[in-house]
Amino acid sequence: MATILVGRMTWEEAVEVLSEFLLLENWQKDSDGTYAFIVDNQLEIRVFCIDWDYILFQGLIGAPLPTNGESARERLKLILQLNFARIEDNNDVLSIDSDARKIAITRKLMLKDLELNSLIDNIESFVKNVDFWFSAIEMRSIISNLSPLLNNLHHQ
Repeated sequence: MATILVGRMTWEEAVEVLSEFLLLENWQKDSDGTYAFIVDNQLEIRVFCIDWDYILFQGLIGAPLPTNGESARERLKLILQLNFARIEDNNDVLSIDSDARKIAITRKLMLKDLELNSLIDNIESFVKNVDFWFSAIEMRSIISNLSPLLNNLHHQ
């Protein structure tokens, strides 16, 4: 595994560590420098750099949002309800990727604050969170296990 100096991890070091940890020899790389990989043949995870200071993890989940206004509203309402139940335990940001029309989960980390173990811990916890959201969006039954408040909202 790569040797990382404490105090400042570079983008190249982060990519090297992730490649080794995730056993990725050939990342899919877009023209804009974004790396992507698929977990369990269903979770699309993207990794990219901003201003050489930040590393971003992004997971795209679920089917593209419906173009029908009411259907899209219902799906977004469910996602916001689930986010309310998880907000205390998680600081990843939910958004919509306008190109893919999918829900995106994003985590932004300062490269200078990372070292080998914290980078690995972050990618592991991020993939677990993306997996939760994938399951939650695909299988609404998760709602009943999250919060009594959501049970009340969901059954009204």
